[in-house]
Amino acid sequence: MFSLGLMRASFGLSLLFLPLVSACAHFEARDYRVPHASHADARKVTAVLHRVAAETGLQKRAPTPYDSPVIALYKDHDVDLRAGIERGDVRIHVMRYTWPPPKAFTRADQLVRADLSREFGTRFVVDPPPQITRTIRVE
Repeated sequence: MFSLGLMRASFGLSLLFLPLVSACAHFEARDYRVPHASHADARKVTAVLHRVAAETGLQKRAPTPYDSPVIALYKDHDVDLRAGIERGDVRIHVMRYTWPPPKAFTRADQLVRADLSREFGTRFVVDPPPQITRTIRVE
């Protein structure tokens, strides 16, 4: 037989463990590229990302030793907006680390698609999403 005190204690303990259960970060990336990019193309991408970051509140950051080489890097706690040159292409990544998707992620992704599509036309490529979605448990 359960006493009311024991029920309250078990409810209290379950509330303590709730943050551990919900402390999962969700990683998602949207990948774009401008193939066979020139230096002028790289400057255009950098300018577009600067405008997108200003509109979405992402701050310019210096890359860390763990970052791949970048020509633009903007981020906040939950969202990264970055571009780099890889095998002659400018690659653009919009990434998020939380669930639900932050407004900055959704808006940055919309702006990147619209602005780079307008700037580069058919040269702007939307890469297919990766077949893997990762859930990262934070404990």
